[in-house]
Amino acid sequence: MQRTFSRRAVVCAAAALVLLPKTAHAQDYPARPILILCGQPPGSGPDTMIRLYADVIGKSLGQRIVVDNRAGAGGIVAANALTQAQPDGYTLLVVLGGMHTIIPALQNLPFDPISDFEFITLLYASSGLLLVPAARPSRSANLLITSDPNPAGLPMGRRASGRRRT
Repeated sequence: MQRTFSRRAVVCAAAALVLLPKTAHAQDYPARPILILCGQPPGSGPDTMIRLYADVIGKSLGQRIVVDNRAGAGGIVAANALTQAQPDGYTLLVVLGGMHTIIPALQNLPFDPISDFEFITLLYASSGLLLVPAARPSRSANLLITSDPNPAGLPMGRRASGRRRT
């Protein structure tokens, strides 16, 4: 037995299929501001980058994006705040890679850095630089180490990445 459908039935079915996905969602995301926790202090590299992203993404989504700096303990404070937040997609976290690589090897954490988080994307890549004053004759790392009579006494600056607990 062959079935035939009226033109009206076909048009109604097609319209239902097109409209169904739009009406099936209770609300579109994002329906309220998004909070991005930053594990570094205001003005730091990660803070500056995420604020640039937040401005562009917020305009694109038509929703406010709030950056909340929760600096401390190499990102642990911000990461722990994310584990306490509702898992609804409205709280995100930006930390440096050490938060999930180096710090767990140095101390016990109040969360599991692997299973308690889901990686979304790499926001940016940066590199560290080794610099010497222009007047210094050492123009390479090898020369810097071998030409200085006391290389252990060379002044240096670095960002703290946690400490080993014993």
